[in-house]
Amino acid sequence: MTTPHGGPNTVATDVKRIGAIAFIGIVCVWWTAFDKAPISPGYKSATHLVDNQRIAAALKLSVDGSRYKPSNLEGAVAWLIERGVPTERAHDVVINLMMDGIATDEISLFARMAFRLDRINGLGVGYSAFKLANAFNGPAEDIRELDKELNFLTSVQFGQMLDAISEGDFPVARKIGLRAIESRLDP
Repeated sequence: MTTPHGGPNTVATDVKRIGAIAFIGIVCVWWTAFDKAPISPGYKSATHLVDNQRIAAALKLSVDGSRYKPSNLEGAVAWLIERGVPTERAHDVVINLMMDGIATDEISLFARMAFRLDRINGLGVGYSAFKLANAFNGPAEDIRELDKELNFLTSVQFGQMLDAISEGDFPVARKIGLRAIESRLDP
């Protein structure tokens, strides 16, 4: 469209731009509202998205598979999916935690911590799970290395860990470190 003077009609162009911007804004608001919506009591669980056969195959493959409760793994996968982690990635994370030797009763805890750590560092829930599993399944020095990176241990907690290590009680040292990072990653 042109004006009587032969120039472009900027009003018509501006109206089109405003309409496009409004549309984009509505889509962004809708996406944000539904993508990150808190789970309400009427929310349908993601358990129907859990691939029970894939979990069963992973348990069968692992020598330690008999130590794990499928329901713990399925629950952790569903929790991740409900929070927006793609289905394949959620399965990968939980199965890798199992393969890394995280105890069956700690799988959900590690999956939640990996999800929350990813929200902080943005390096991916899989990488975050890998870092946590390596730190808490290896020697106590690995926990200290993770602490150097994330700074989650207070000096008192670090001292308690050192005392437990010097007494040869790695499970206590691990528990101190695990409680410390869990409390920092709680929502």
